[in-house]
Amino acid sequence: MQQRFQNMSITESHWQQPPEIIRRLLSASPPPSAAVSPDRSTLLLFSRTSYPDLAELAAPCVRMGGFRLNPHTRGPQLRPSTNAIELRRPPTSAGTPVQLPPDSRIGIVGWSPDSRWFAFTLTQSSGIELWLLQADTGLASRLGRILLNAVFTAPAQWMPDSRELLILLPAASSSAPPAEPAFPPGPVVEECHGKAGPLRTLQDLLRGPHDEAVFEHYGLSQPAFISVETGETTVCGPAALYADLDPTPDGTHLLVTTL
Repeated sequence: MQQRFQNMSITESHWQQPPEIIRRLLSASPPPSAAVSPDRSTLLLFSRTSYPDLAELAAPCVRMGGFRLNPHTRGPQLRPSTNAIELRRPPTSAGTPVQLPPDSRIGIVGWSPDSRWFAFTLTQSSGIELWLLQADTGLASRLGRILLNAVFTAPAQWMPDSRELLILLPAASSSAPPAEPAFPPGPVVEECHGKAGPLRTLQDLLRGPHDEAVFEHYGLSQPAFISVETGETTVCGPAALYADLDPTPDGTHLLVTTL
């Protein structure tokens, strides 16, 4: 037995690849999705990737309160799968690719009500940027120098006048999350009411005050308006854990849901 193990060689481990025909099948691009402008004059086609790469799956992830987020971007753990935009003007069939930075991951916000602009996000390594595509020229550019908070809900949406977008900005005062205490500040307390009942299996629950502090650190956001023309931002409410914001049709009020 000893001689047998001495003759065995240890090979270097690495990721295995399936046969070429299987790889081609799995890596085939999904059909594009489409977004038509409100005035029906412009069509956008969005190309998507099939699967995230290993580097993205191995990126840091915070699992708390049922959410899985990337601490560097203040967004979902996995970036959006949309990676390219093509502009078309019916009835012509020729399309014009929209020029974007390499390895772009696009989050769709939507058309402005007046059909002049299309807003979307780009998830970069440093955070989530807000971009605008001009319908008449097909040119896309970043709006302002801000980064968005997309932990709980969509980080941007159009206001009815098409002149501003309602956005959520990170509101944490420090880039570093609260440090975990060296020992628990108190005992773990559980209550029993003496009644049997079914229990759901819930993932990534908050386990104590430190988890609550980290959850608030990443989720705390500041609502603001950003001008399409100038890129200037105007704060429009206190910092909170916003789960949803909806402007009224006339743009004079916001219906707000907080945690």
